[in-house]
Amino acid sequence: MTQKPKFEAFVSPVGTAVFPYLIAPDTRFNADGTYTVDLSLPKELASEFISRLEGSLEAYFTTELNTTQQTTLARKPVFKLEYTRPEYEGVTDEDEKAAIKAAHSPEETGNVMFRMKMNAKFTKRNGEIVEQHPIVVDADSGARVTENVWSGSTLRVKGQIIPYINNAAQVAGLSLRLKSVQVIDLVTGSGDGAGFWTDFEKDDAA
Repeated sequence: MTQKPKFEAFVSPVGTAVFPYLIAPDTRFNADGTYTVDLSLPKELASEFISRLEGSLEAYFTTELNTTQQTTLARKPVFKLEYTRPEYEGVTDEDEKAAIKAAHSPEETGNVMFRMKMNAKFTKRNGEIVEQHPIVVDADSGARVTENVWSGSTLRVKGQIIPYINNAAQVAGLSLRLKSVQVIDLVTGSGDGAGFWTDFEKDDAA
């Protein structure tokens, strides 16, 4: 019997949630739904976490990939830079929003972001479909959080480091599989819990 690979666990630094879908999954780009959050924090505070992820990626290259793959595949960065986004507060007209977006010049915020996600469903080898969701708890009480978690919430994420190869793009990288979330400072409201998604592009969902 083939054994499941053992993935390395991680606990993230405390950061700020950007576009979280933690209570209900995002179904815009995946009909089965995906739980996701981008965790933003200053690069200097993330340095130890970045070093650990880069070390995991390097170990994957040197121990799991053959010589040809090691020389032909590029390493995908383990984080992305955060840029300012257009401000749409109080704007309801779609043409006006489009004009604001077109005039916006993104600038680096000095923060980096890490994307963590979990598929709401997956299929086992025997064909059984399994539903899953992240465990979201309050840091002080340990109680389950059932309210929508919005952008701006402060939290810490626990999950697994999953190495992968994208042969089409000729890169190898890491994905961060979301497992559980500890909410330290909750920002909430009505709606789907994602905050404002107007400027979110489909390419960002990858």
